[in-house]
Amino acid sequence: MQAIRKEGNMKVKSKEEKKIKLKGLIGLGLVLLVLFQFFVAHPVYAQIVVGDEELSVGQILSIEPLIGYRKLSPELFTVAPREAKIGIPVDVFVASAMATPLVKDAILKAGTDPSKATLDEWYMASKVADWRISQAHLWEPTTIKVYSTGYYEDVIIDPAFVASLPQTEIFKSAKPLTYVTQVGGKEVEWLEVDSEVFTIFANSYTLLSSIAHLSPSQAQKAFTEASAYMAPFPFLAAAAEFKGGEVTFGTPIAFSSREKELVIPESITSKNDVYWIEFAVSFRDIDVSNIEKLMFRVTAPSANLALELIPLRFDKEMSVTRVVSSPELKIKFGDKAVELGKVYEQQVVYKSLKPIIVANGLQESKFSWSMTDQAVQPGAKRFVALLTVPIGKESLIVQLQASATTKSTWVAQGEIISTKPKLVDISLK
Repeated sequence: MQAIRKEGNMKVKSKEEKKIKLKGLIGLGLVLLVLFQFFVAHPVYAQIVVGDEELSVGQILSIEPLIGYRKLSPELFTVAPREAKIGIPVDVFVASAMATPLVKDAILKAGTDPSKATLDEWYMASKVADWRISQAHLWEPTTIKVYSTGYYEDVIIDPAFVASLPQTEIFKSAKPLTYVTQVGGKEVEWLEVDSEVFTIFANSYTLLSSIAHLSPSQAQKAFTEASAYMAPFPFLAAAAEFKGGEVTFGTPIAFSSREKELVIPESITSKNDVYWIEFAVSFRDIDVSNIEKLMFRVTAPSANLALELIPLRFDKEMSVTRVVSSPELKIKFGDKAVELGKVYEQQVVYKSLKPIIVANGLQESKFSWSMTDQAVQPGAKRFVALLTVPIGKESLIVQLQASATTKSTWVAQGEIISTKPKLVDISLK
């Protein structure tokens, strides 16, 4: 009888244990369901990740030089005309020639003592000097201060540039032509130049001098215009320009909003297709100690507007608050990963990002990213623009340009070095 009761109790216990287990499994299932729904709505890691790797050979669109213009004081273009003549002070030209090894060597080869050389001898030495040697070796620009009686003050010049002018379109005569004017009661001798070429040259350099006071996008535009002024005079342009580094443009990559699973309002998609376009630019061989700001600019047709620019802004405060802290993200992307937030219902993460980056041109067809502080460094940088495109278009032509704002103590006129504009046709298929 006791055995039967014992067996009955065990059966009852077994049923109760099964009920408890079943309730536990149901509870666990409910918890898992809630967690699943939570993580679907709040993914552990972003669905769109922007990389930080260098551009591979297959990703390169082109490599462009960062061009600067050798520095000249604006005073040099404030000439004292006499009748139809304009020129540059003889003392400025001679001081420049004496400070240029290439010209000084030509004087010595001619058997002339540099301390006794005349204007004619310095002028001819400049014309016979082989400037191709210096160009081939990418001679560095320099600046010196020269006192001129024509201005009653020091002027800052690149001596090799001024000394090379007889090799350019500035002078048409084989021998130097001079004239004399009165400045402040003193006679000043001027080296006559071609007035038409010099005026265009002056306009270009005056425009370059104004760049330091312009916004980054206006500065790039002014740089392009100044370059265009001198383009008809290839010898002058070659003498004025120097290479301040290189920029590698990556081939822009376009994704449809559907490919990126972006949730775009119907008010936008009813009139336009929307594309996620990734741009890459790599600054190389730049001396960052002389750079204050880097900039990358895109000019699209007026029908294409930037709905979003990524990153729109990333400063030092954000570099603390937005560095990803979840263990899963750190494992996947590293400790420097930065979560920028949602863009049309998709999270965006940069594998690495340094402040300060500021975008300009949101909801415009011309937009740019400026980089200062820790962001001023060589290497690849990636940016994203979400662009509207008229429905049915299969390609998009944009213009790329990169530049750097230099310190005022450096050797670039207008404190800027820049690439020339680069046209690229982006496939949207």
